[in-house]
Amino acid sequence: MTHRRSQAGLILAGGVVIAAGFGVALAEALRFPRGTVWIVVVAAILLVAAIRGITRPRRDPAAPLDKEPGARVDSRL
Repeated sequence: MTHRRSQAGLILAGGVVIAAGFGVALAEALRFPRGTVWIVVVAAILLVAAIRGITRPRRDPAAPLDKEPGARVDSRL
């Protein structure tokens, strides 16, 4: 049985990137100062990093460090 990671965080982060694109376009269209664009970009980067950090899969503390979560063990050894 394989475990599939939820894609909700990735979808939410993608929505933030799309919204940031619209924010940059709006700032350019309204001729806001150039610093406004950078504020939108930095805010988007911070939000995406926070979303990805919060929604990342947690590693089982009891699992060995050299094995990936969900990796199969070769019993033929």
